[in-house]
Amino acid sequence: MTHEPVTLTIERLAHGGEGVAHLEDGRVVFVTGALPGEQVVAHVGALKKTWARASVDEILEPSPLRIDPACPHASKCGGCDLWHLDPSHEATLKAKAAAETIARLSRLELPEHVAHAAPEHTGYRVRATFRLRRVGEKLLVGYIERGGRRVVDIGSCAVLDPTLELAREALRAAPVRSAVVFAELAGPGEVVYSFTEVSGARVEAFEAWLESMCEGKLVRGARATVGKLRMRVGRPEVDAALAVPALPSLSPIRTAPAGMFRQANPAVNHALVSHVRASLSTDAPFEHLLELFGGAGNLTFAVPDLAKRVTTIEGEGAASKLAKQIAASHATHVTALARTIDASLVDELVALAPDALLLDPPRSGARDVCAALGALESLRHITYVSCDPACLGRDLAALGELGWRVRSLELFDMFPRTAHIESVAVLERA
Repeated sequence: MTHEPVTLTIERLAHGGEGVAHLEDGRVVFVTGALPGEQVVAHVGALKKTWARASVDEILEPSPLRIDPACPHASKCGGCDLWHLDPSHEATLKAKAAAETIARLSRLELPEHVAHAAPEHTGYRVRATFRLRRVGEKLLVGYIERGGRRVVDIGSCAVLDPTLELAREALRAAPVRSAVVFAELAGPGEVVYSFTEVSGARVEAFEAWLESMCEGKLVRGARATVGKLRMRVGRPEVDAALAVPALPSLSPIRTAPAGMFRQANPAVNHALVSHVRASLSTDAPFEHLLELFGGAGNLTFAVPDLAKRVTTIEGEGAASKLAKQIAASHATHVTALARTIDASLVDELVALAPDALLLDPPRSGARDVCAALGALESLRHITYVSCDPACLGRDLAALGELGWRVRSLELFDMFPRTAHIESVAVLERA
């Protein structure tokens, strides 16, 4: 259905990067490409019972925060959302939008939030997923288009670490029809590739190409899944200090498996970890700090001196294995466990009797776990790290019903030029 263009006044920025306005009938409308304070002409693409989505056709009154996008792909590429926003105001607007989402969904009285800007808005990203798709003789290498399924071919990507940008461009020679490639910085000047969803590749030719790539200085190693065949070429591993920045420099553990989760922005991750450490610093150490969704130990091994005992639990096998190795080498009072983390784990958690909890769940959150934490009567402190404000808001609602209140809320711009932001909520019993 085609809808008539409408003139809208943008009221604020929503989490997700869209401008928020209201139609004449009162429905809220999310406007792609609009900034707070602007008056725009927009066309409505989706009209629902209580809300709508629209895109800007014309800007009648631009915001003073609007800039010309420095990225030539900004209008089509789905990788970034906010190239039209002055970067000096990005963290403030994103944090405000995230805090509003958290407050609305948690239904809790929140303290004034604090926003932490990224030191750099370009060249920061050390991990990324690329899409490869052959059109005629050309192999497109880029990201999925905004609101669609096609691959946008990227001439250059400004948010990538320079080494990762070289690795992205090197993929143009891949002998495939299509593929998904996760690339990550593995060490100074080196990357590791992980290929999935490979199609149109002759196995022998593809493996020979991977081998030739690993003979150069750029690619340390590669993993690939082609149908049921799994390949490992070169050294598909990363420096352990990149995977776990708090790892002691003299560690006997030098490498970590490729593909494990780690934050994509090292500088902002450092600021976030420092804040988490500060949130757990008290006059006297905690008796027992419990960490759920601990991964390989990004937070774990930055805080072990703040508790007499530390237990970190992770469900992903490779990450949990690395955490166990580090704990065995460097932190004898840290126990790393491999468990599926859900409400069924509560009885085991009760037996651990933690007095402090550190949560860093995936984007889906930890609602079932939060709802079950009422059984942990020993608990007196929670630090919750979240990559999704909506999930954090819902989880805080569950914790609020158990008598917890938010003492502080700080937000970190981990992904400049995108709508994503990391949140850290510190809770205490009301």
